[in-house]
Amino acid sequence: TGVSTNFSVNPITPPSDASASSILTIAVNSSATPGTYTLTINGTGSLTRTTTIHLTIPTPDFSLTAAPTSLTATVGSSHNITVTVNSLQGFTDTVTLSTPNLPTGFSSAFVPQQGTPKFNSILTLSLNSSATPGTYTITIQGTGGGVTHNTTITVYVLTPDFTISAVPSSLTIFIGSSE
Repeated sequence: TGVSTNFSVNPITPPSDASASSILTIAVNSSATPGTYTLTINGTGSLTRTTTIHLTIPTPDFSLTAAPTSLTATVGSSHNITVTVNSLQGFTDTVTLSTPNLPTGFSSAFVPQQGTPKFNSILTLSLNSSATPGTYTITIQGTGGGVTHNTTITVYVLTPDFTISAVPSSLTIFIGSSE
């Protein structure tokens, strides 16, 4: 069901000194069931010959990517990550995005949080005062149509630090004077 075939030339009359050919066009519509099928092609005339081909109809799916895939952050900062959801093999279901199991001190928001592929979402990842320095792998999850995919980004949270400097970096002060 959902598969139709058409030969470019049918019937074929081969010349006596060469073989003849026809191009088989196979069309798969949305009512086709994913799977692998064997198609049998029969050639019938004064003789009968048979050949088979294997047709695979893949299950509709989607891909999930994030950019950038790593970032350096400090406590109190927010960062935007672009999450892209693309259709594979005609996937048309709504995909909902989430960030399961965020570390303590992290929060996230997607705009939009769901959509039909192809779409882009902006993930805003924020770190509050309870985030601790370290390296974290953040999972971004997309779920739709009974399919779930994950992608990850790495977040390097820096230890709070400061710098100190003096200008000028050297002085000559005579005894009994000040600068």
